[in-house]
Amino acid sequence: MTINETVDADEYYFQMFSFHCMYISGQRRREHLRLLAEEAIADEDEDVGVRARRSRRCCACDWFP
Repeated sequence: MTINETVDADEYYFQMFSFHCMYISGQRRREHLRLLAEEAIADEDEDVGVRARRSRRCCACDWFP
C-alpha cells in the first residue's frame, strides 16, 4: 500500500465517520423534537381537560396469575 493509498483510505474513513455522526445527530434531534412536541401537547391537553385514551386491549400478562 503506497502512501497515497493510505492517505486516500484515511480521508475516506474520515468522511464515513463524519457522515455517521451527522446521521446520528439528525436522528437524535428528531427524537428530542418529537418528545418536546408530545410534552407540549400533553400540557395543553391537561390545561383544557382532555385525557389520553387508554387502550381497551387486554395485556396477555393479565390473563395469567
